[in-house]
Amino acid sequence: MSVASPAPGATESFEIHPVDVTGVGLALLVVGLVILAALLILEGYGRSDTER
Repeated sequence: MSVASPAPGATESFEIHPVDVTGVGLALLVVGLVILAALLILEGYGRSDTER
């Protein structure tokens, strides 16, 4: 991801600074997978109780 900020001393010029967001994306992916697994497990327990 890149962030543009005004260049020092210039009125119409910008500097581009790269920002590393890999850790945030990986953390969100892991959290999503854990939530999905938990929902599937809970759904499986709920269905097994109603079929008896």
